[in-house]
Amino acid sequence: ASRFSQAGLGTDRITCNCLDPGTVNTKMLLAGWGRCGIDVEDALDQTWLCTSQEVEKVTGEYFTWRSVRRASADAYDSQEREKLWSLLSSFAPQASREWDHALATASSSTPK
Repeated sequence: ASRFSQAGLGTDRITCNCLDPGTVNTKMLLAGWGRCGIDVEDALDQTWLCTSQEVEKVTGEYFTWRSVRRASADAYDSQEREKLWSLLSSFAPQASREWDHALATASSSTPK
């Protein structure tokens, strides 16, 4: 969300949130730990966050169990976010360049 804002893009059309899906009884979890989470069929928070009118204009938030929560302190530290962005960009340099280009193009075509 902060990258959109820095590029001068409003969040009226694009929102960026994240969530903790909780512990879900996937095949891997069941094989390693047994049944200790919610059933896959009940793990619908991702669908809710993408489609619910309740969060239509909400951006830059962290959700757990369909509620806004405070993420770890590092998530709010701009230096830590830049370090993470640099690390991820080094793993996927082409995707990083495409993202930067898309933001530059969008911000230059957005009326101020």
